[in-house]
Amino acid sequence: LDLDLLLGYYWFLGYEQKVESAFGRQYECEEYDDVITRSRVLVTASPQAALENLAAGGRPIFLQRPDYGREFLPLFERLGIPVVDGYDKAELGKQMDNVLLHKYQTVPQNSHEALEFIKLNLNL
Repeated sequence: LDLDLLLGYYWFLGYEQKVESAFGRQYECEEYDDVITRSRVLVTASPQAALENLAAGGRPIFLQRPDYGREFLPLFERLGIPVVDGYDKAELGKQMDNVLLHKYQTVPQNSHEALEFIKLNLNL
């Protein structure tokens, strides 16, 4: 799928060489903010990273891991964030092929409007 990899603080410790050939480029965890906010398309299993990327104008695709809670799914549906249940390479490829055509909710760039947007969507 020609993806880059953002290494976690410990997720890939000792596995770097094994995953190196599967990804075009690897970013160290210290580059998290830059990678999340500058990625045009982000594939992630982190709800926080998906929301941060959307707020920065990106187009996140969320991978719903079977061992993670599903409480974010209604919010992602309202925001237009595509969800791939489990790791389904074919479905992920399809979502990536259509990501530029997908209708995402726009997060306002004005800080007061963004705050209201977040409160509304998180039901605070």
